[in-house]
Amino acid sequence: MLPFLFTLIGRILAWLVNAYITVLIIRMVLDWVSILARNWYPHGIVAQLINMVYTITEPPLRWLRQYIKPLPLGSIYLDMSFIVLYFALVVLESVIYLIF
Repeated sequence: MLPFLFTLIGRILAWLVNAYITVLIIRMVLDWVSILARNWYPHGIVAQLINMVYTITEPPLRWLRQYIKPLPLGSIYLDMSFIVLYFALVVLESVIYLIF
């Protein structure tokens, strides 16, 4: 019974991390859409879903931005906090699979 419970906890944790990575990728796509399609404004349930994605992903990104400054590339700045968070989640998921 105990090994089954241990495995179940590991799978749930891995699933949660994987779901967060998916939401983070959705945010990346939404950021690109907002840059490339400036005349597109979501309405109704789409606007609520987009707001939920930003609400879920903004706190850890905001925390990382305090310590990781954007990388200047000519006239633009690359937000490294997103990349660091993504790779940290991938490493966390790998560690979960190794432990459980």
